[in-house]
Amino acid sequence: MSKSKRIIQDVPPKPRRHLLQNDLFALLAAVAGYFAVTVAVRLGLGRLLGALFEAWNLRPDTVARAPGWARALYGWQGSVVTLVVDIAAVLYAAGVCKARLPRPDVRKCVPLWAAGTALALLSAALFLVTDSLRLLWPLSRPHITPGLLPLWALTLLTALAEELFTKGVVYDRVKRRWGRIWAVMASTLLFFLINGGYSGTWISAVNVALMGVFCALCHDRLGLWAPVGFRWGWAFADVFLLGQGGGDNAVYKLYGVSEALLTGGDAGLVYGLWVTAALALLTGIAVRNRHQYE
Repeated sequence: MSKSKRIIQDVPPKPRRHLLQNDLFALLAAVAGYFAVTVAVRLGLGRLLGALFEAWNLRPDTVARAPGWARALYGWQGSVVTLVVDIAAVLYAAGVCKARLPRPDVRKCVPLWAAGTALALLSAALFLVTDSLRLLWPLSRPHITPGLLPLWALTLLTALAEELFTKGVVYDRVKRRWGRIWAVMASTLLFFLINGGYSGTWISAVNVALMGVFCALCHDRLGLWAPVGFRWGWAFADVFLLGQGGGDNAVYKLYGVSEALLTGGDAGLVYGLWVTAALALLTGIAVRNRHQYE
């Protein structure tokens, strides 16, 4: 065999252009399918519940006279819709897109869950001490409701449903074909869209994007349950422990006093520059220590 033939055989063949295009189209189709499924389930179930409530004459001024199960369904309709949407998203990612759902890994999930919880609680404590945020009722009177436990589980399911698709489907596929950088960018963009990063202020948009990048790096180094744990801890603490949109089930409720640019004020911590700095620090640490997991 001639030297030139050996050189040609030793060079790995480049992916054909039509194969790359097919992979890209398949990925875009999977993303479109995800949005189609989740939006259709959310709108369809919402309209179905609305029609049932109208048929049962359930309104804010009449719900008190309804049976207990009807009052529960009326009061928890948002959570019911979220639950069904999350289940549909998991089934779509695992069934249609063939995403691998790994077994729960406590060693990787719990530390990141603690980190997400600590980020929210320590930030709130700092601003309470400096009187930049205040509690609507005293610290000695937490509002504990029976709904906290199912909402804790629902928060986990929501984080799992979103991470399974953005990381288990999009990140892993893009990384295999185009590399880690493109995978981080693609999964972060999808994370940004799913979590409505475009609907707030420029600070909240940056924070949503930073959380997307951090979760992508956690998934790359530690696996799927790491970003699930971080988001689970952050979301439950921010929404249901601190009352940033937790409604009647919030343990406490914070409201802004001053320095809204730093704290986020009444809008929530994710609207403040403090969280921007914290997430940027976490992301920097994840990037700097990447060699430990390679």
